[in-house]
Amino acid sequence: NVLRFDAGGSFLGVFASGPAIDTPFDVVLGPSGDVFVANAGGLDTVARLNAATGAVIDASFTSGNVTPIGGPQYLEFGPDLALTDIAGHLFRFDPATGAHDSTSLAFVNPEGVAYAGNGDLYVATFEGVYRMPGGVFPAELVAPGLNFPTDIEFGPDGSLYVLSDQVYRYDVSGPAGVLLDTFGTSG
Repeated sequence: NVLRFDAGGSFLGVFASGPAIDTPFDVVLGPSGDVFVANAGGLDTVARLNAATGAVIDASFTSGNVTPIGGPQYLEFGPDLALTDIAGHLFRFDPATGAHDSTSLAFVNPEGVAYAGNGDLYVATFEGVYRMPGGVFPAELVAPGLNFPTDIEFGPDGSLYVLSDQVYRYDVSGPAGVLLDTFGTSG
């Protein structure tokens, strides 16, 4: 199920469920306002849902990739729809049509993905966080030495927030990431 909560954290009910939703791993809003769900269960799909009703618009939004998606994990919209999977791939799809852009990259345990405001694509992996300038390979390691980073996001201040054993905040405006501070614990 995909559940809905209000801004105060009160449970509002089930937003979406059924055969098109199978072990949802990540949920994001697309550029058109629709909701996209990474189904990491047996479906291995990205479902597109109506944001008002939760009704399925497209049970398998992504298409055309030669390498099968092996358990979609994290999604992020930017110039493309970036998607990591449990099998170790980073895919990119057209954000409007879901068509594969013909490149799939292999990483060591890719997890979270995030686009910077300038279109650079960041990927959290077992080895740290990589940046792909303009969203294309080669990737540069900008935040090494983290303890199994998972999700990453850019904050309103332009800093990159990395979830690992703590939350790490980086300035990634230069050639290498600069650790600004950490907070929280893995507990």
